[in-house]
Amino acid sequence: MLGELDHFPKTLPPGFSFVDGEDEFDPARHLALDPPERVVTLAELGYTPTQIRQFPSAIAATGTVRILSDEGIAALQRSIDLTAPRTVKSPAGDTRLYYGSYHSKFMRDLTFSRELTDFLSEIFRSPIAAHTMGSVGVQLNVGETPNAEILGWHDDRVSFTAVISMYDPDKVQGGRFEYFMGTREEGRELLAEGELPADRVVAPPSPPGYGALIQGTAVYHRAAPLTGSGYRASFLLSFCHRDVGYPDLNGDRTYLTDQRDRLGVQSDINPSITETARHDAWVARARLGTILEELPWTNDSQFVAEQLREAIAPIEHALARLERGEISLEEWRNLRGSGYRERENELQMTTPRFAPGELDPAAR
Repeated sequence: MLGELDHFPKTLPPGFSFVDGEDEFDPARHLALDPPERVVTLAELGYTPTQIRQFPSAIAATGTVRILSDEGIAALQRSIDLTAPRTVKSPAGDTRLYYGSYHSKFMRDLTFSRELTDFLSEIFRSPIAAHTMGSVGVQLNVGETPNAEILGWHDDRVSFTAVISMYDPDKVQGGRFEYFMGTREEGRELLAEGELPADRVVAPPSPPGYGALIQGTAVYHRAAPLTGSGYRASFLLSFCHRDVGYPDLNGDRTYLTDQRDRLGVQSDINPSITETARHDAWVARARLGTILEELPWTNDSQFVAEQLREAIAPIEHALARLERGEISLEEWRNLRGSGYRERENELQMTTPRFAPGELDPAAR
């Protein structure tokens, strides 16, 4: 059973509202979905067959993809301009819009568009849904400061990301979206020793409305620094894999961080607290539905108990994080070197697939 597509919360977090004056999203007018000429597989990055089976897609990344029509570019730019008063500054002083799906109905409807998620599902050969968490689902990253890190090399907790250019890359130096032709582990190791080899870094050319797609949990990537004065803006849409049999890092946070300085509006609410519960409930509901549909008849009570335990594991994980409570972003940054990210990634590689219908008669 797949996670539901229509999962946007019925209400916005306190303090949030959709900005006035936006275009109404119309996929027929605002989308221009052209498949990429090139896709890169996980095998090409160096992942083993055993590792690939732990990811929801065997596709790692794409070349340039067109996503928005000319009318869609103009409409999205209007929404970006309207939400400008709600942006916050990065440590380098550049502009960020977080929680875009709570600020802009156009951005929300774009990322939840069935046409877009079907398009992505076809490219990645895996069923995809808009992200369950507004804290990461829709984001705008602007770079204006020369030689300042826009977004350093990293891999994601979100399964899939569309990085849409909203600037003319020919008018600035640097600032490109780049990904590494290698595994995430190799990327980290090479970066710890210095720079990544230039001949293994790919920067898909992306004029406005175009971009690249990545399976973010597998692909090491970054937004490169500007090397001169200019303006670059990337609109990022994040997505979840719907097949909940795969290990899930989408809502996995070793620590619940205080997000209030990223809201862009006045609110005492940290939306990520409720989003954590909603995401894990979304996964668990689909897993329980899979048990209802696919659990085989068996006398092996231990096997059945294991399946129920795996089905509710996301709830237990959420409970542990929620009961531990939140920490500040500064505290989280100080903990980043403790290796917890590596432990999470290792957990993804070692967690068995959730498949209650797969019962080996010889073994049972």
